[in-house]
Amino acid sequence: MKLLSPQQLQRVFEDIEYFRDNWFENISDVKIRNGTVTLRRLLINNVLNQAWRSVGFEKEPKLDGMDLVASIDPGKIERVVIAIAGGATIDGFQIAGLCVSRDEVGLIQQYPDDRVKAGKNPFTGKDIPIFLRHTSKSGALKTKGVVNGPTFKEFPLSQYLESAGAVVEGEIISRREIILYRAYTGDVHMRPNPKHKELVEKVKRLEERALYFSNKHPGIKQPMSLIMDKTKLRNPLLWELCSIGQSIALSQDIKKLVGK
Repeated sequence: MKLLSPQQLQRVFEDIEYFRDNWFENISDVKIRNGTVTLRRLLINNVLNQAWRSVGFEKEPKLDGMDLVASIDPGKIERVVIAIAGGATIDGFQIAGLCVSRDEVGLIQQYPDDRVKAGKNPFTGKDIPIFLRHTSKSGALKTKGVVNGPTFKEFPLSQYLESAGAVVEGEIISRREIILYRAYTGDVHMRPNPKHKELVEKVKRLEERALYFSNKHPGIKQPMSLIMDKTKLRNPLLWELCSIGQSIALSQDIKKLVGK
């Protein structure tokens, strides 16, 4: 594995400091989009792992993150319409394990918009329940349905990148894929090669689905609007990227790396 020079190591330390100092308060869509360049360099281009080995550590660093698959009831992942791991804390507000299943949106999928007023069941008039896990200083506000509640763990870096950052229509989307998607479609000026075009389409469905539930139906809007109202992020996919950046800043192994 390539080892880094002292100057290259210093740049890695500065990147980690950037996430620590800038990705917890007054966060914005623009800030996350711009930071994707750094996420790609550290994680996708393996620079963080190179830094770890350059200071004398063995194997690879571990990153803390939510285990989204473990937070969904076994056998029910195919029922998930959209789920995002998250875990980011912004301005003192943390939200993790947001999940909406087919059981909640079935009525909306089966009936025209004018049959579902403000998220109401067209037969009973009651609210359509939403699967949501919200954690803050007060603890768990609500946990329902397919979500057991957030499960956080330490992942070896390679496993972290391949772990689920989201699930859309029962299909797992890895954290690696989310970072690459933003690099290809955002402001990073990367063009996908032919083998990555399928990746772009796959994650694009997640983004469209997330925005659909954020804006289309008032009754389904609540979980996504919590992210938007409390964190000022307008796109739930960027909230997941923010969670990845915060994992770099907060994980114990990365603190060991900076303090070496």
